[in-house]
Amino acid sequence: MIEYPKALLDFLQNIKSLSEGDLPEQENTYTQENLLRLFGAREVNWHLNDAGIKKGEMVGYESFIEDVKHPNGNVFPGMSLHFFFRIFPDHKLSRINIHFTADSKVSFSEIEKIFGTNWELNEDEIKQRAMQITEGRVFQSSTHPMGNKPLIYRLGKGQNQKFVAFELSEIGNLESMQLVAKRSAE
Repeated sequence: MIEYPKALLDFLQNIKSLSEGDLPEQENTYTQENLLRLFGAREVNWHLNDAGIKKGEMVGYESFIEDVKHPNGNVFPGMSLHFFFRIFPDHKLSRINIHFTADSKVSFSEIEKIFGTNWELNEDEIKQRAMQITEGRVFQSSTHPMGNKPLIYRLGKGQNQKFVAFELSEIGNLESMQLVAKRSAE
């Protein structure tokens, strides 16, 4: 059941509930009222709000995670959520991207408690990263069982394809996640 989230783990439980149902593929999910109830932000900033296409970001997650304040005075939100929904002639597509600028303090084991253990590694992403030289980031560290590689939960098949992907930081905490759903026309 989806309820207004009061903490980050409640928020993740709502993402799980979204991923198990058909809400991401429903246009009426993307209303101001529903988005605020589902994701617990302070407000919705719309980039596009037309029939058949919805795009925007959720802001105001200070109650979940503190903003990041840099010594130069810049302040960045500790958490950001961007959403996209579009009806195409032959399918519907939705994407929800969440990024943590601050340490989410959500560990691999907490992700498994909510989403289960039926995850897989994104092998293509692993190969792509192996080809990159990224100074200061160690993706092969052993801070958790998969060594900072993206985890994928595949939830749909056939006409209803869905997945949730998680990326963990060097210290093993949740850094970003994405829910993608695609439903072909019946």
